[in-house]
Amino acid sequence: MAATNIKCFASLNLITLINVERKVLPRLAIKPLALEKILVKYFSFRLNHQKGSHMILLDDNGHMVVIPLYNKELKEGTLHSILNHAGLTKKDIIKYK
Repeated sequence: MAATNIKCFASLNLITLINVERKVLPRLAIKPLALEKILVKYFSFRLNHQKGSHMILLDDNGHMVVIPLYNKELKEGTLHSILNHAGLTKKDIIKYK
């Protein structure tokens, strides 16, 4: 039983070391229309069409991004998904915010 506890403790230390070395960016609070303006102005996206409460943007490289329109800040997972589809990172957006 003691050997198992030592292994768990060692793996927790390893996880702690990994998390300390990795720098996590703070939460990016941005509204959908502000993100759309940044993508259009600085990253050559253009509005393809709007269907209901969603805007569909395209760029020259074939990236398609769907931005939900509501008057609140985008949730972290939604923003991450939008940036993944656009081929961008939070750092790219922070520069122009």
